[in-house]
Amino acid sequence: MPDKDRTDNPEKGDFVTETSSETMKIIEDNLRKAALLYIVPAIFLLAIGFLLWWVLEMPWWMYVPMFAGGVFLGFFGILILSLFVSVPKLEIYQGGIVIKPPKGRTVFHPWKDFRGYRWGKLQDLKVIELNLKKGDGKPINIHEKVDRYDEVKKLVREKLVYLK
Repeated sequence: MPDKDRTDNPEKGDFVTETSSETMKIIEDNLRKAALLYIVPAIFLLAIGFLLWWVLEMPWWMYVPMFAGGVFLGFFGILILSLFVSVPKLEIYQGGIVIKPPKGRTVFHPWKDFRGYRWGKLQDLKVIELNLKKGDGKPINIHEKVDRYDEVKKLVREKLVYLK
């Protein structure tokens, strides 16, 4: 997969892989399941409220809480579904890593910007934790489900020192 903006930064080197495709599939799956926990009851509450109001012509104090609860649960379900848009894209090159946030500026970190790496675990996945020299102290994680993980692991071992 050729790099579109390689001419902008020749320090990047050749494209190796990106983490977002597999990561997004996992995250979207989990978020869809969580959203269903809210959306399905919301639909039932709205249907019951409509039934009480339109068909049975019950007093307002019986169907308004159904509508309010349905809208409340539906709002949270939609909010959860919209979260997967905020996951940053991570591209790995021979010369470093590009972080593309959903909003904001794309940042290229050459390997010299990193202190080193550690092996870690994130839920059930093995990850490589890359630690920046500057920043908030949170590592950048590259998990084992990434395409060409062995190449990435080899590249990280060549370019960075292992932190204990």
